[in-house]
Amino acid sequence: GAGPAGLMAAATAAERGHEVILLERSDRHGGQSNLAAVPPHKDDLRLISDYLYRKAQRAGVAFRFSCEATPESVRELSPDAVIVATGSLPVIPHFCASAAGAVTAQDILSGAEAGKNVLVLGGGLIGCETAEYLAAQGRSVTVVEMLPQLAKDMEWCARVLLLRRMASLGINLRPGNEILSIGADNAVTVRNGKGREETLSGFDTLVVAVGCRPDNALFNELSAALDCPCAAVGDCRKTAKIMDAVHGGFEAALML
Repeated sequence: GAGPAGLMAAATAAERGHEVILLERSDRHGGQSNLAAVPPHKDDLRLISDYLYRKAQRAGVAFRFSCEATPESVRELSPDAVIVATGSLPVIPHFCASAAGAVTAQDILSGAEAGKNVLVLGGGLIGCETAEYLAAQGRSVTVVEMLPQLAKDMEWCARVLLLRRMASLGINLRPGNEILSIGADNAVTVRNGKGREETLSGFDTLVVAVGCRPDNALFNELSAALDCPCAAVGDCRKTAKIMDAVHGGFEAALML
């Protein structure tokens, strides 16, 4: 994986004298940080992965893009150690499984089309930034969040500024609303903190942004299939911030 964790692990290992091959299933570096850089005012995040990519290149890392790792392909390389940095996957709640027109925030940030009226399910960092991204394109956006505070997982100053921008864009913010069900025509039934139920309707697109889970399937497969040490770093170990991923990659390389 060539996200921030994988890039830092590869660069550090190569700088310490190891021969490093980095496999990345897409055609470019950056991983999830490429999506994180899409919303307004976030393009500077690309500088992190670009810097780490150049750092790894200078250290002599051999990159293989458009190359999906499997236990078989990794075994053929006869590695002495493997570091897995496969990132995370969006969580899809059971009530969204059959929702018509439902997409994930990651889909939207990757270029998927959205309708004129959008409901974002989840008001954490990803949900709020995706809502701002859509509203800046002229779409009517509503955000539903179960917790009483929006974007609670953001740094406080950035959070204040984001909430101000969202208000200025006319985004309908509904914190403290628990999603009960999704019915026909994307009608969403919610319950507020006082126990009152309400049905929200008229949406063309539902955007699911309720969090991510580690994508650790490959790590588990490699740990079982290979005789060499395997380490998981970044979001595939535990979902966190970009700098946590960078630190994790660095520390894993030091343990080789």
